Amino acid sequence: METRRQYIERKEENTMGMKCIGVDIGGTSVKIGLFEVTGELLDKWEVKTRKEEGGKYILPDVAASIKSRISEKGIDLKAEIEGVGLGVPGPVLPDGTWKCV
Repeated sequence: METRRQYIERKEENTMGMKCIGVDIGGTSVKIGLFEVTGELLDKWEVKTRKEEGGKYILPDVAASIKSRISEKGIDLKAEIEGVGLGVPGPVLPDGTWKCV
């Protein structure tokens, strides 16, 4: 059986150079951060939270902003991004939607 230390070392080897994205959706702006998987902040920026039409533009705006920023930095979305964490202001419903508060 693998020890905790062996597991951590294996994960570090497999994620070397990988990045992740954090997204915090707020009432007036969406804050976005690009991180190394080690937690080191590489970049941060904001986009306006467009709440018109029930907020249908929020996620497309965020996705476009992320794609643009990582493209500017020469980062390959599919090869170098390990994952995205998303914080939303309200409960996430069982169907995956959230009720904006």
